[in-house]
Amino acid sequence: MPQMGPYSMMMVLMMSMFLFWSFVLSLIKVSLFMSMIDGEDNFSWSIF
Repeated sequence: MPQMGPYSMMMVLMMSMFLFWSFVLSLIKVSLFMSMIDGEDNFSWSIF
């Protein structure tokens, strides 16, 4: 990054927050989907 003003800092922060939350939501969706298929709670716990 050539210049890091407050605007670009905010953009980087927003992008990292968005990526982090999409990753967390996809993890939760996968664990819920697997537990629905499997029917057992221990498999969904083993993901985390």
